[in-house]
Amino acid sequence: MAPSSAPSPASRRTPWRLALAGLAALACGAALGAFAWLFLNVTFFACDRLWNGLAWGAASSWPAHPATRWAGLPVLMGAVGGLAVGLSQTCLKGSAQPLPAIIGHLRSGRPEPWRASRIAPNLVAGMLPIMTGGAVGPFPALIAAVSDEWLRCRRRLKRCAGADPEGQLPQPERYALRGLALAGGVAGVVLGRLALRGIMVLPRFAAVHWVPGAFAKGLVLGVGGCLVVLLFQVLCRLFTGLGTRLERFPLVKPLICGVALGLVSLILPYVLFSGSQ
Repeated sequence: MAPSSAPSPASRRTPWRLALAGLAALACGAALGAFAWLFLNVTFFACDRLWNGLAWGAASSWPAHPATRWAGLPVLMGAVGGLAVGLSQTCLKGSAQPLPAIIGHLRSGRPEPWRASRIAPNLVAGMLPIMTGGAVGPFPALIAAVSDEWLRCRRRLKRCAGADPEGQLPQPERYALRGLALAGGVAGVVLGRLALRGIMVLPRFAAVHWVPGAFAKGLVLGVGGCLVVLLFQVLCRLFTGLGTRLERFPLVKPLICGVALGLVSLILPYVLFSGSQ
């Protein structure tokens, strides 16, 4: 008798299994969306309390006009924030990763081994620079926080659909599951906002009205922006080399960065905080 062959992945993908995978994609997206909204709200709430409450209140008596408050506060806060980041990296072993590294991890499709002990340090590492006024947005930290969970969800969705977790679903099914997960994520954000009534809002932008000379001004600003980008690339190479030399001093590097940011903010105050602030 000829040995019976195992069913192929395609034969296991029944409509019922695909429907189950679709429901699971909605649920996973909703859970991650609600978590993202909670993470952002906690981070920005802590930033607001730290700067508008504790720090400003310590800088002068309340109530007081902001112009009369201590001008050197951003430098002190930058130093405190840099020291806090260095301590979290040294003691908690949590480190915020740059966005290209996070994207590369997502493209690899292989989640890190799940360890409950690493959740809190990684979240703290992502929140601390934003809370203390760092000129970084929350999205690298947020993507890092949900990347491994999304990779695990994706593998489970493939199993629900009857496919090999290491393989690829056919393109229509893959796009359908991604769309359902995205819809679930939006639903999770909306439900989180309705339930928590957080301090963040979904951005709304008014229509841009045409004015004479706007096109010419746009060209000038565009050229200026390109020059700033070139300067940014030069400075990135310079400070990347400096940062490499300071790898042996985990407390010194973020401390220098925080103080430097505070000093720059004395001239350019809008350099502080996330762009979404």
